Amino acid sequence: MGCVDADLDFNTQEVRFTNEKDGVVLVGELVTPEGEGPFPGVVLVAGSGEMDRDQSFQGHKFFKDVAIYLAQRGIASLRYDKRGVGESGGSFAEATLGLFAQDAAAAFKYLSKQAKIGQVGFIGQSEGGEVAPLAAREVKECAFMVLMAPPANPLDITMTKQMVAHMRANYFPQSQIVKQTALEQQIWRYIKNGDDLQQIEQNVLSLIRRTHQDNYYLREVANADLEEAFLNETTFFVNRLNHDYFKTYKDFEFYADIDCPVFAITGDKDLFVVYPEEFELLKTKLKASKSPSVTFKVYPNLNHLFQVCETGLFEEVKDIPTSIEKQVVVDIANWIKIQEQTN
Repeated sequence: MGCVDADLDFNTQEVRFTNEKDGVVLVGELVTPEGEGPFPGVVLVAGSGEMDRDQSFQGHKFFKDVAIYLAQRGIASLRYDKRGVGESGGSFAEATLGLFAQDAAAAFKYLSKQAKIGQVGFIGQSEGGEVAPLAAREVKECAFMVLMAPPANPLDITMTKQMVAHMRANYFPQSQIVKQTALEQQIWRYIKNGDDLQQIEQNVLSLIRRTHQDNYYLREVANADLEEAFLNETTFFVNRLNHDYFKTYKDFEFYADIDCPVFAITGDKDLFVVYPEEFELLKTKLKASKSPSVTFKVYPNLNHLFQVCETGLFEEVKDIPTSIEKQVVVDIANWIKIQEQTN
């Protein structure tokens, strides 16, 4: 399962805190080391999708293992169910990056007020690496930030690169990749250029129905299940989160505003925020930010979830024995400890 040891003590507590801007109550878990403190603290910000506090995926509990290991190294953490997921209130379907950032900022404020907690920062994975800088704008006291494989390109480019990488890893012919790319580019044009979410949804659904025989993601769907698959595929692209993204955050200006030390990491077999293109662009953006220091590291043979892998495809995640490679969490803990000593 995990990368943690069992010989060091820590305390866990389920907690509730409120996003004061819209009244949504978030529920999560506070993990603190044994001892007097003060301990550095981190808010763990999950990646895309309906993620619970552990960022559970295919039998792994990514954030739970991270939280336990950090506690064993003297670092407290708070992780929480996303709004509309698990025990947390609010609507996931109505969420935007801005609302996720408000939730992360509320978590930061809650953690900062706890006894035995000193400096507080963020660890954001994938989409969480976009949410963390946005949340840091709200709290102003962010002491450090760890960005784990966050996107650096606009959403449509990131997702198209992801699709191409997956199709190539599955040995699809270039002719089919070209067809899928054209289909998805048209979908993104509808989303970027439209204002009425319902009309965009109708346009995309109609397009998917017409072109489903060339659609990579629908290739193995039985005829009896096609209509449901059409609706699911449409919802994947057309939702409030994606639509609002192009209206508000497409220029990634939030990276430029980061004014604390940053540790940015990725795996060289990441096929979701595709390495190396995304990471090289991230480097450029972070080097131009207000951050006083930025440290970069690329891990060989690790996927988007920082697991040792063969292909980088998510299909193999369930068969990988560890939730996250231990060296990654060791490096994160060591880097946070350095920030604690120097700030």
